[in-house]
Amino acid sequence: MGAISKMSTVQYGPVLDKVISSVLMADRKPRSLRELTASAVMKAAGPSLGPAALARLGDAAFLAGVEARLEHEDSLLLPPSRMRVRFVHVSDTHSCHWKVRIPEGDVLVHTGDLLANYGRSDNLEKQLDDAFLWLAHLSKRFDRVLVIGGNHDTPLDIPQAKAKLHLPPNVVYIEGDKQRVDYRGLRIWMSPVTPSREETEGLRYVSNAFERTSELQSPD
Repeated sequence: MGAISKMSTVQYGPVLDKVISSVLMADRKPRSLRELTASAVMKAAGPSLGPAALARLGDAAFLAGVEARLEHEDSLLLPPSRMRVRFVHVSDTHSCHWKVRIPEGDVLVHTGDLLANYGRSDNLEKQLDDAFLWLAHLSKRFDRVLVIGGNHDTPLDIPQAKAKLHLPPNVVYIEGDKQRVDYRGLRIWMSPVTPSREETEGLRYVSNAFERTSELQSPD
């Protein structure tokens, strides 16, 4: 990173973070650093930027800072290819999902704890609806989205929970034990089931979804 880029990072701080996040979350983003101009940033992220960020787009030093930060995001540099599959993994979003920056890829995998279930009077059904709304939004950027529940996701650990979810065709919610998903010749095994902490630790938690005692777990 050059001196001018270092200066940009220090000088612009939160404004630079906002622009980077907005560009990476945009549906239409620059596909290479050569396309990184003020107009490209404006087209990609303009609607979500505030006045402070918009005012900086004509500043060469500021754009240099944006370029330096995006150099670490190879999703902008690596062209799509049928010869490779890029997986993007995320978990433990705990109802902060809209704040998470998700890079580009072919398959998005969320391995549980979508909800902030800490035993208080949280509206878990509302949290769940919002989490799957976020996943549906992300599904427009991925060929496949794979999801399992975590121990905080108690509304999912009920019979027929999957039937209540309204998912896009490319979003796969896996509710059973050791289910397999095939994708472009790859076999992906996923399961939300974990050992019961009441059995292993002698402790009982409110957030105990998909915890199973040894006699209830499927044999290997």
